[in-house]
Amino acid sequence: MATIYTIKGTDSISSSRLNINDNFNVINTELGEVHGLFTISSQDLGLTGTLTIAGNSTLSGNVSVGGTLDATGVTTVVDLVNDGRVRYSILSGTTTALPTAGNWTKSIYQFTLTANAVQALYNGEQGQEVFITAVGGSYTLTLNEVSSNLNSATSIVLTAGDDTKESVLLRFIGTTWHIVSIGSGATVS
Repeated sequence: MATIYTIKGTDSISSSRLNINDNFNVINTELGEVHGLFTISSQDLGLTGTLTIAGNSTLSGNVSVGGTLDATGVTTVVDLVNDGRVRYSILSGTTTALPTAGNWTKSIYQFTLTANAVQALYNGEQGQEVFITAVGGSYTLTLNEVSSNLNSATSIVLTAGDDTKESVLLRFIGTTWHIVSIGSGATVS
């Protein structure tokens, strides 16, 4: 933040000339720093700290963040290029039920149950991808379609404690969940 010299009402303009010029120089320097964040010809924004975006907005153009990007509330990202890691949100441990339609708020749903369970696989958002896994213990987790929303199948059975049977990666397209990847021993029917 620029430090501006205050010119008092009792100061004369001629004796304050240096202070006035210094104030303009300070403002000019600050504007140059703000201007340096933008590439005017391509309207790019580059930051080295944290960028937080809120509200229902579209993030487009080129955004370079050297720190953290928190895009909570951004409804559309036109193009995302990531040179680092991506961390997915997890609902784990006490997961006992999958979300209802339109309420899938996490990317990973990790079940830890003590008995066999059956879950309804409600609709997700367009393009949404979720990973569902059954871990800890020995039980089966059956995922059943809702209104024919599971592509080419009616159910998926995951078995906890068996690496080849305990997980599935799904993507929601149109009105249907599509199996992207599944443990080789999991049952699809």
